[in-house]
Amino acid sequence: MTAKISLTNQILAPESVLSIGFLGQKPSREDFSDIHLPALSKLPSSFKKYERWAWDLLPVLTLIPPLGTAITGLSEAARVTQIAHRILKSRNLKTASYYAFQGALSLGNMILLFFERPLSTSPLGRRFILAIKILTISHQIFAAAHRIYTQRTSERQFEKLCMHIASNIFCLIALTFNNRVTKFAFLWMQGVAGLFHAVRLADKDKALPTCIHFGMFLFRFTQAIYILCEGLLLQIEEFKPRRDAEELAEERRRLLISPLEARKTELSRYETVVKNHLGEEFLYFKRTGPEEKFLILCADADHNTALDPWLIKPIIRRLSERYDVKFRTVYKVEDIQTEIKAAAQMGRVMGLLLRGHGEPSSIQLDRNLTTGLLSSRDITPLLFEGLAPDCVIALDSCSTAGYPHFSIAYRIANLAQRTTFAADRPFNILSLKQVSPLEWSFENSSKTVRTKKLIPLEDDSFLTFLKSLFRQH
Repeated sequence: MTAKISLTNQILAPESVLSIGFLGQKPSREDFSDIHLPALSKLPSSFKKYERWAWDLLPVLTLIPPLGTAITGLSEAARVTQIAHRILKSRNLKTASYYAFQGALSLGNMILLFFERPLSTSPLGRRFILAIKILTISHQIFAAAHRIYTQRTSERQFEKLCMHIASNIFCLIALTFNNRVTKFAFLWMQGVAGLFHAVRLADKDKALPTCIHFGMFLFRFTQAIYILCEGLLLQIEEFKPRRDAEELAEERRRLLISPLEARKTELSRYETVVKNHLGEEFLYFKRTGPEEKFLILCADADHNTALDPWLIKPIIRRLSERYDVKFRTVYKVEDIQTEIKAAAQMGRVMGLLLRGHGEPSSIQLDRNLTTGLLSSRDITPLLFEGLAPDCVIALDSCSTAGYPHFSIAYRIANLAQRTTFAADRPFNILSLKQVSPLEWSFENSSKTVRTKKLIPLEDDSFLTFLKSLFRQH
């Protein structure tokens, strides 16, 4: 009926209540041949006639994700057990190596079965998923072809194996290229395979498996027609002038962006990232945005893409649920003051996130260190003029609170007179612990990092500074 490894679920509709293909490797009677359960070894003879029906219905049950996951997991576990038994019985290294390869593929499929969603969140995990799927399908094609070449097969078995190989080849193409054409071809081949098996079994008066295969034939062809119609509708929509789509997008942006904001003609590289991944409206304050504003100022100098806005995309989304968020790139110290004053004219600036590579004494904004280095001598009360009195500042910059009471983070907190969050060491994870009031956290996957919440001193006198040495921060 289908390819032995039919991963259509991941190709087309992984979130469906009823999946459109097997969740994993199709379970078969051979997978459980080496497993003997004492409680089931002496079944009444009346149950023997229902055993064949159970094996015929088992692939259909895998179409229901929760039940299919359990069945497929048990099938893979049985296959691993069987392979382990064969390795122990094998007499040469070549045979044992081949069985070990089969076992590794089955273990890989078990990992995908239960952990595919968390693995797909990283590029390395997605490569692992695709590699396991392609290796598994390729192995099934090789195994069927090897059986045809080395063993005597009847005409019926030869036709079944050829259909199995063709179905798996189409599945491999669909997994590799994953477009409408390959999906349509794969489903069409699956439908042909189902119809072939239904006709072959109908001559043998096997009513239940015939109905199952014929039902899968109708199911696959319905899916193929749906994909074909969906593609035709998209082609019809493409006949509309592209200029109309661009005008509609521009009109939408005009409605979202506040009319008080001046549109930028040239965007920096990270402003372009924000436009592509979050929307151009996040480069400006919104027309109907909340009164409370949040300003993100990002340095242009970034030698290792640690400041890429894509890394804090979830944080920006979460902030936008309460604040009107605006992202801008800054190149020199004066840009910080300019952006804060412009933001203050739009509403109450309740949060400021300043991003840049830093050290205890400075934060680098641009490659030109003459104008693009924010150091302690550049920190003045006028630099942060315009922030709301209860605004919270966060420094997404390494080691800015490294030296107690002498680092740049302490000077920003004292002269800006705003609560400031900073890290005492290099970090690689910035977390938003709380939105209201704002609470930030800095972490490092391999080192201990302290998040310092710096409360501004009441004044900048030397006596107050001495008192602050005994204050817990």
